[in-house]
Amino acid sequence: MLSFDRRGFLFTLSCFAALGACGYTPALTSASPSAALYNNVQIASPGNAQSFALVSRLEDRLGRGAPGRWVLNYSISVSSERTGIATDESTTRNNLLGAVQFSLTDRQSEQIALTGTVSSFTGYDATASTLATESARRDATERVMVLLADQIVTRLIALAPQ
Repeated sequence: MLSFDRRGFLFTLSCFAALGACGYTPALTSASPSAALYNNVQIASPGNAQSFALVSRLEDRLGRGAPGRWVLNYSISVSSERTGIATDESTTRNNLLGAVQFSLTDRQSEQIALTGTVSSFTGYDATASTLATESARRDATERVMVLLADQIVTRLIALAPQ
């Protein structure tokens, strides 16, 4: 049986009305400044597995920009720290810490429109098997690059140049 909650519906409707009244506009509409970024950002070519994972996710979110108006350059740093240590002092868990410094440059004027740094981390288990640990490390590297790419895109959308 379908149950209709009028109070919930009216509350939701009033929230949307309040957002419209305060000048709220969605960030991902065709009229927003961020729409000019889609398929218009050329991302620096990857040079290793880490940058390949980062660029793949950025292209998924921003499109593959032919030589467009914007150029996105980046610098990746990744480090690992032991977080789980067994009684025999062997590592059981690691954290992978990643950071990306990025800059968005206008191709025509060669002026930097936006710079920033994003960081995140993820963890993986270190087991007795070297192969399993290496596989978990590679997977964690890909996960942290996806997290970093999503943060970059969020920053670009929020602070999109006109």
